[in-house]
Amino acid sequence: MASGGYASAAHRKAMAAAGAMPGTAITQTYSTASSTVAAMTAGAPAVTVGAALGAFTDPPSAGEMAALRTFVNALKTDNAATLAELAKLVTDVTDAKKNLNQAIDDLQAYGIES
Repeated sequence: MASGGYASAAHRKAMAAAGAMPGTAITQTYSTASSTVAAMTAGAPAVTVGAALGAFTDPPSAGEMAALRTFVNALKTDNAATLAELAKLVTDVTDAKKNLNQAIDDLQAYGIES
């Protein structure tokens, strides 16, 4: 047995070939497979919003209103960047699912998984 109480890959393969290895079937509902692991595309979104706004006077001054406009525009920019990174994460998760599906296909081809 390999460390952790698990049989080595060669031992598992030999057991599977002999029909002596019990398997739990893996249900695959995702049909696309890929053997290529792509580089991550997502990263931390850019943060353009600086320090939080301080308390405003009542009524707000022209300077406070200008600061608020700058702050809101920065929030819009940050939101767009976050949405772009979310789209990249969807791509990364899809790629990971393809790679997992390929690994399952390979296990089934070797008779290790039924």
